[in-house]
This record gives sequence, C-alpha cells and structure tokens, in this order.
Amino acid sequence: MEPYSFELEKAETNPEPRLGWMHLALFIAFYVVLMFAVFFLAQPVLDLFSNGSLHASDVFAGANSLYLDALAFLIAFLIYRPVRRFLLPTFNLSVLKRGRTYLDIVLFFIAILIMQLITIGVLGIENNSQQEEDLGTANAVTLIQQLLFFIAVAIVTPIKEEMIFRGLLYRFFTKKINVIVGLILSSIIFGMLHGGLAITASLMGLFIALLYKKTNSIYPPILLHMLWNTFASLGVFF
Repeated sequence: MEPYSFELEKAETNPEPRLGWMHLALFIAFYVVLMFAVFFLAQPVLDLFSNGSLHASDVFAGANSLYLDALAFLIAFLIYRPVRRFLLPTFNLSVLKRGRTYLDIVLFFIAILIMQLITIGVLGIENNSQQEEDLGTANAVTLIQQLLFFIAVAIVTPIKEEMIFRGLLYRFFTKKINVIVGLILSSIIFGMLHGGLAITASLMGLFIALLYKKTNSIYPPILLHMLWNTFASLGVFF
C-alpha cells in the first residue's frame, strides 16, 4: 500500500483544466457574436456623448473599436467557464519576482526590433505604411482622444491579444498536438489578423510565444507586447 501523498490528492482534486475543440469553436463563435452585439449597442451611447456628430462607421474605427473589442472578449471570458478555467493557470505572478524575466523581455524586444529592421528595412518584404496610417489616425483629434487611443493600443490591446493568442491558442494547439504546431499556428493566426504586416507580425508572434514557453506565464508576453506597441505608437506620434 502506497503512503498517503498530499501532492497526489491535490493533483486528483485539482486536475489541469482541459479544453476541447468544440469548446474552442463555441467560444470563438460566442466572442464574435458578442463583439457585433457590443458594437451595435454602443452606437447610440457613443452618439449621445458626441452630440449626434458620431457616424456609424466611427464605432468601428480607432480607439472605439479597440475598447469595444476588448469589452466583448472580457465578457466572453468571464461568462464562458471552460475557457476561463483554461486561461487562469497562465496568470503566474511568481515570474515577475525574478530579475531574469525582465532581462528576457528586453532581449526578446531587441530580437523583434532586429527582425523588423531586416524584414521591413533591409529585405523590404513588407512595409509599415498601413500601421503608421492606423496609428496616425490619433494625430487629427484632441489630446484626450490621443491619450485614449494610446492606452487602447499600448495597454488594452496587448492584454486581450496575449490572452487570446498565447494564453488560449498557443497552449491549446500545444496540448492538443505539440509545441511546434502550437508555436507556428498561433503565430500565423496572429499575423493574419494584422493586415499588411502578416509575415512580420507572425514572426513577432513566434518570438512572444517563445517567451511564454520560456516563462510559463502570460505576464511577460503581455509586458513585451505593451513595450513594443508603446515603442511603435510613440514612433508614429512624435
């Protein structure tokens, strides 16, 4: 008879959360439906605060779209329990107590910078004109609106995207198939959703996924993504 083991009991009573293909598909569908619902409901509210000067297309542009998209994801995350349970283990704060974590963030930031200098500046595979145009939309509005746009790009979006692409998709594909597939698929999907910078963004997604793999926490990828978006935004603004 094996001796009593607290660790064994803990493992049995608190098994690692699992997520099935159907759960993932249902969550994505739920998130998309919520996103359209939030955008639709936000139109009259934003129109009221803008004294009727807001056009319907404005809801889907700039900071408005980023905040509403993040809100839809937050609602979906809080309501859909299977995904919420699957993501919770990624919120590992212990790595933030190690100095090595911040060194890794800086090193990966430099790696992404060098990669973009090569793909965009040297090889000319892609150009960042679309990114500059998107970020530059804040230049024609008030200081408060610029600040809100900057917060959306540099803080809100990195949190949402890291929860989706690294916390959810990378880990899901890694657990269901293997780590190589997880790295590649999550990075390609990340790149495809970044317009004219699909290749560059995919490579950036790969670097961020590797940082998650190294730290086993969602916080370093979020901080790296925030650092990069802040760098890109300030470069356009100033």
